[in-house]
Amino acid sequence: MLNTGDADLTAACLITGRMPSFGQQTSLYYYAPSTSYIEQQYVEAMREIEQQCAISSPKSDGIKPVCAAANLAPFGNPHYVGSKLVPKTTYVSELVATLQHRVKSTRRGVQPLELFTMHNAYVAYTVAMLMFSTGYRSIRDPLPKWKNISLSRRMIVIADKTDDQQSHARFLPLTSLMVEQLMYYQRHRTGLLGRLEFYLKKQWETPFMFLNQSGTPQEVTPSRLEEHLQWRDTPPLNINRHYLHTQLKESGLASEVVDAFMGHWDAGQAPWDNYSTFCPREYCALIAPVIEKLMKAQGWKALKGKAL
Repeated sequence: MLNTGDADLTAACLITGRMPSFGQQTSLYYYAPSTSYIEQQYVEAMREIEQQCAISSPKSDGIKPVCAAANLAPFGNPHYVGSKLVPKTTYVSELVATLQHRVKSTRRGVQPLELFTMHNAYVAYTVAMLMFSTGYRSIRDPLPKWKNISLSRRMIVIADKTDDQQSHARFLPLTSLMVEQLMYYQRHRTGLLGRLEFYLKKQWETPFMFLNQSGTPQEVTPSRLEEHLQWRDTPPLNINRHYLHTQLKESGLASEVVDAFMGHWDAGQAPWDNYSTFCPREYCALIAPVIEKLMKAQGWKALKGKAL
């Protein structure tokens, strides 16, 4: 009953303390719903069972309705259950403000080393913004090729946990805020390439790249990204996925939509397969406004790069 129709399988696992017969659920590791949300799911399931029992058998005056006893959680219950890596919105907002300050404070420099520092801060900010708007896994370069993104269609292909054939890639909508930031970044990148033509030791092909003190491009690896982000208390880079998964589900989005966004689907459930009935247009229309609202609440803004 907890997993019928559009119900959430991960919520059912948390309520019952059991895994489904077909194995572990990856989404459980990224999910920390509030106890009030779990209570609501449980009560709704119990109410449905009561209605079905009322139809099949006469009601007894001596039996107390199950729903009446399920409205309140026992005293002392934690406010959240599940993942321990879901950051608070205040913590994320602090990270955003810190990254913005670094970009603005390094924008004035004109010497090569100052340009490198500003560029690295700008790349870190743009990639972090992409992480919290797409749920990108910090495994490989977030955007290895420009063709993986269409700013005009506001779509991006994320292939962060797949092979070269992109057999497990996922399509994600881009918010207007993220599109604006990427357009600013493109202009900055073009201007920087022209300014640093004599410093670059090799052709700069990938959209995102850090620069060392010699002006040599460096791939955006998880270790380099962590070094340039410098998040307080050094949490794992994938806190963005924990945060997004929980926030998206508690915003009321269907679990099918959230799983498609996060890349959490089991065999035979891939939303982009040839015979899938998953509607990309409806999916984008549902999730993009929610992501946009979350980003504004966190304090993200489209920042211009260095005027070169």
